[in-house]
Amino acid sequence: RVGELQETVTVTGESTIVDVQSARRQQVIDGDVLNTIPTSRSYNNVLQLVPGVVAGDGQVQLRPTMLLFTAHGGSTEDGRLTLDGINTGASRGGAGVSGYIPDMQNAAEVTFTISGNLGEAETGGPQMTVVPRSGGNTFNGSFFISGLNDSMQGDNFDAAQLSVLSAPAKSLLLRDYQVSIGGPVLRDRMWFFFNHRRIDAADAQPGIFANKNAGDPTKFTYVPDFTRQGRIDQSR
Repeated sequence: RVGELQETVTVTGESTIVDVQSARRQQVIDGDVLNTIPTSRSYNNVLQLVPGVVAGDGQVQLRPTMLLFTAHGGSTEDGRLTLDGINTGASRGGAGVSGYIPDMQNAAEVTFTISGNLGEAETGGPQMTVVPRSGGNTFNGSFFISGLNDSMQGDNFDAAQLSVLSAPAKSLLLRDYQVSIGGPVLRDRMWFFFNHRRIDAADAQPGIFANKNAGDPTKFTYVPDFTRQGRIDQSR
């Protein structure tokens, strides 16, 4: 019959299934966290905040220094340090390892890529990206100071161990202070930033002692002064 429905067509649609999972694993540490944690401003100590990432020698540095790092037992030369995404590694020697020491006190954030690096990564190891703070129209600054001496250190060596091994070297002195300030010269046009840091350090040298005859022009022999252990002083 005219006008009578003879056939029904049902049209259905489904959204495309997209796999949003990724093998890439990242961790971001905010600048406020970096300024709050009670540790020195060496980027070695920031590495300790990320599970699976360790320094090449497994030690925590008390002062800024170049270091190697890795993740999950990989090669110590696999870690890469970038500044705002720019690789700071050497183009020759050291397998691309960076000798650059970033300013952690004035970092806006630090991003660690633990695994699943993109195609531009030259190794499969972790990548540490430091994002420095940028200028602005508001005056702000920061001040940081830390230090220690040999009276703040200890060990658990007993007499039997010390009879075979020499006493471990101690850090006799460490002073680290930094001040920074920035703000506008002309709003929206020109800004300034000032940063100053100084580190004084002295390390003991086991088995080396001062010379009792030092400074005496009448004596030319070395006589150890066991009350004064040898030391190396550094400032930067």
